[in-house]
Amino acid sequence: MKTRLLFIFILLSFKGIFAQNQGNFCGITHQSQAESEGVESFIRQFQKNAVNLRPSAETIYIPLKLHVVINDAGSVNSSFFRSKDFNQSLAYTNAVYKKANIQFFVTGSINYIKSSKLQNLVIKNTETVVIDGYTENIVEEELCRPHEIPNAINLFFVNNTNIDGFISASYAKYPNTTSVQKISSYRIIMNAQAIGGYGDIKYPGLPHEIGHHFSLYHPFDYNGGAKELVKRDTGANCETTGDFLCDTPADPYNDIPSNSPDRSLCSELPPNYRDANGDIYKPDMSNIMTYYSNYCKSGFTAGQYERILAGLALRKTSATFGKYDAPDATVTPPTITGINNYEGGVMQLFLKDNSNNETGFIIERASSATGEFVAIGGIAENTTIYTDELVGIDNVTNTTFYYRVRPSNSKNAYSNVFEKTTKTKFGCIPPVNIKCGETTFNMVFRTVKAAGSTLNETYAPCRSVANYSYNNTKEYLFQTNTDYTIEGTIQNEIQAYHNIYAWIDKNKNGSFDENERIYATNYSAINKPADKNFKFIFSTKDLSGTYTLRLRMGFVTNLRDACAGVQQGETNDYVINVAGGFSLSAGAITSPAVCPGGTITVPLTFDGAPLATTKFSVLISDKQGANFKEISSVLEGANIKVAIPKDFVSGTGFKIKVVSTNPSSESVSPSSITIMALPTAKFETKEASIQQYQSLDVKLNLTGDLTIKIKLSDNQTFELNDLNPTVRLSPNVSTDYKISAVNNTCGEGSVDNSILKIIVNQVLGLEKEKSEEYFKIFPNPTSGVFTLQISKSSHNPKDLEIVDTNGRILFFKKITKDEEEIDLKGLTSGMYFIKIKTDNLILNKRLIKISQ
Repeated sequence: MKTRLLFIFILLSFKGIFAQNQGNFCGITHQSQAESEGVESFIRQFQKNAVNLRPSAETIYIPLKLHVVINDAGSVNSSFFRSKDFNQSLAYTNAVYKKANIQFFVTGSINYIKSSKLQNLVIKNTETVVIDGYTENIVEEELCRPHEIPNAINLFFVNNTNIDGFISASYAKYPNTTSVQKISSYRIIMNAQAIGGYGDIKYPGLPHEIGHHFSLYHPFDYNGGAKELVKRDTGANCETTGDFLCDTPADPYNDIPSNSPDRSLCSELPPNYRDANGDIYKPDMSNIMTYYSNYCKSGFTAGQYERILAGLALRKTSATFGKYDAPDATVTPPTITGINNYEGGVMQLFLKDNSNNETGFIIERASSATGEFVAIGGIAENTTIYTDELVGIDNVTNTTFYYRVRPSNSKNAYSNVFEKTTKTKFGCIPPVNIKCGETTFNMVFRTVKAAGSTLNETYAPCRSVANYSYNNTKEYLFQTNTDYTIEGTIQNEIQAYHNIYAWIDKNKNGSFDENERIYATNYSAINKPADKNFKFIFSTKDLSGTYTLRLRMGFVTNLRDACAGVQQGETNDYVINVAGGFSLSAGAITSPAVCPGGTITVPLTFDGAPLATTKFSVLISDKQGANFKEISSVLEGANIKVAIPKDFVSGTGFKIKVVSTNPSSESVSPSSITIMALPTAKFETKEASIQQYQSLDVKLNLTGDLTIKIKLSDNQTFELNDLNPTVRLSPNVSTDYKISAVNNTCGEGSVDNSILKIIVNQVLGLEKEKSEEYFKIFPNPTSGVFTLQISKSSHNPKDLEIVDTNGRILFFKKITKDEEEIDLKGLTSGMYFIKIKTDNLILNKRLIKISQ
């Protein structure tokens, strides 16, 4: 299977979150017709000599001077510029320009410019000033003129660029016979977010703008005033319009609506895009000078390389600024101390940093001892580890590669050459632009399961060095001719859409072909997934033996190619062994009632023997027999002992499911289990009054499974078989009761703190003496009307109650004065009790009612 190199150049509000396409992200200003004609005249003359069209025998080194704008306070972190990202872009730029034998290096140290104002650059083209006879932009001059140096490309890194209200990622200056004579022509204004990403997917911002610097146009430009036609035979106009090149196909990008998803394609435009002759446009979306999806950028055409050499020659006509002879630094190169080779063809280099003045390192790789070294990645200064994912290289199994490293501010101060042979690799490793840990959010698989088998053993936001996982030492067993549900959840910490694809290498040829794809989503910015879960059916019909299952997830893109790169995402390869049938059956549970924290035993039978690596797990449902979740269990012979969590909800109707992995099977026991409840108890009766030596039946409210035992605060105990029982209490004195404990077969339950207050009415002894002291009634006996006289009001009498000998309250009155007349004519003859309640006393006196 072919693997493509993919590149990205994207601008958004912060590093790591990108749109697929930012529209016209390059803010370059087009030349006048006269300037353009002058350039083309020079290039045509240059191209007449065939020698000029061949790259120089010796490498041409172009110095880059870095200027980074920071805030007024001098905080380097206030800039979006990151050394790692720059060195990645520099490595990619050197790789792309290698065919022209042009290489770039950093000259001098980074120049930090303190200016919060210029950090977010706002340019108005109408605001100009004349300097040395040339019209220049005032704001650009304020930024660049005090800092730029001659004989180098001056890169100015800002956080944002706004040109007449147009948000631009970056912009350069075209060369022409006039402009090459002024230093402002050697500037490139770079958005610091538009660099980085080499070694996997690339941001083509730097090579794109340097392409403009050396005279390359966009393929969709109208430099000749007319739209370029598709045809390349008689009647073609590719030499007089567009980018003046006939090996870059005509491009209708400017005709595509700005909000159309067609601007983010990586393959072909729909057939409705046609030129004036009705021919269908087929632009080269991988060309670095185009604006299509940044996932598919790869390089330049032969014609563009020739034009780059011509543009370089044009710039060298300036004796003042076009020499490109700014010096490199004297830097001691690092030492490669070792390389680890991982499964899947990943190499990890370890360096010893021997200098303190490098601006970063460029890693180069060759495929043979005498082969050409090409830059493959860059790292920041003081960094000593680099991971090479061997992106874009097919068939790297047991292949030896050669590595060397140079400081990015040196032309040729190279490290030692270190060789290493890869381990076995299955298929390709798809490139991922933003790997885990490189941003504040991650997009990886959180869980992947098939018939209960967890395929990704442990979740970690950064599980692998390349967002790729392949373990060829572990096999997952599946039964043949069986349908399996593969389901999972992704870790997606941003609100964006994702797509998920899956393949099975049915023909076992080490590649994933289109007819081997078993699942694919087709989400877009308009049609986003509802959640972060996925599920599909994988059938092992007609499969037998060992296969590799590939599962891919990518951010804001489709994944039709099993090897295509993504901005963010993850690829996992799993080895599955499709073998003969195995199944388990969970039998009936002998004792299906269990307490929380208790255990039950589920008998198992097997059709086919489990393996030594077979694992079993148990899941319990809700009361409706659905929504299973895993609980603790232990296999003991042909039984599995299941532990019910202590905090599990009680009830009936729960089901037990047993799941095996390696091989995969599952079964639900036919028994429904009951989870008994711990008891609770409280008094239903809150307060009562009885006469001394009487008993009272008190109501209780219980929950839980019977039989329930309760203990009262006076140590009385009761064993109850009713959830709404009564218990008989016989206190001799007024008593406050609490339930101190409740339990059943499941253990101690919970009680509320309510109090049952029982008032015992006493008329003899000390109670009688106190009653005589505090209040009097007369006449007594009475035929109906008597007088109540309170003798000591300091105790604040409140309530008067008259009760019969059964403790029933027959009369109640609030006491408001020291002497009250009470009418009991409505009561029958007999003995009654008068009860006076004060703040701290309950006083009783016997009253005799006689007939009138």
